[in-house]
Amino acid sequence: MFLLGMAGDAGGWWADRPFLTNVYSTVTGALFGIPIALFLIARLREGALADTGRARAHNALVALRHAIPSTPQRDEFVWAQVDMLWLHFRSLFEKSSRYTVTQVVATSKADVHLRMMRRITESGDTGSEDDRDRFQRSYRQLELILADLSDALVGARSDPQRA
Repeated sequence: MFLLGMAGDAGGWWADRPFLTNVYSTVTGALFGIPIALFLIARLREGALADTGRARAHNALVALRHAIPSTPQRDEFVWAQVDMLWLHFRSLFEKSSRYTVTQVVATSKADVHLRMMRRITESGDTGSEDDRDRFQRSYRQLELILADLSDALVGARSDPQRA
């Protein structure tokens, strides 16, 4: 289009065609502007969707942290809720961020601690001091891991380089 316009200028073809000159310049501008605008809109939308996904994952993580019992409990409903929230969080987290090696390791460790805490409560001997200590150690480790994952989600929203 550009070369055709230059040839028209060189030959004086546009001089007696003012309406056609305007149409041609409009079409040329549209051929450049529309694809650029669509690309920019798609990038903005992509970023907004990623922020929404991270916000949903963060909210699921907050709910999970509130649902995890700090002492051994045999209540199956509590552990079913924790399992459901953990799976929900993992699903949202995997969709909302680019998994780093550190985050993969952190979610795996969190999974191990959750299973250990549940196994201790299901063993039936939650009254023993050793089991309570193991449960508390796992609980503290899990809290640290979940806090780090929460920070990663919040940081990814505010730091475009981490997204």
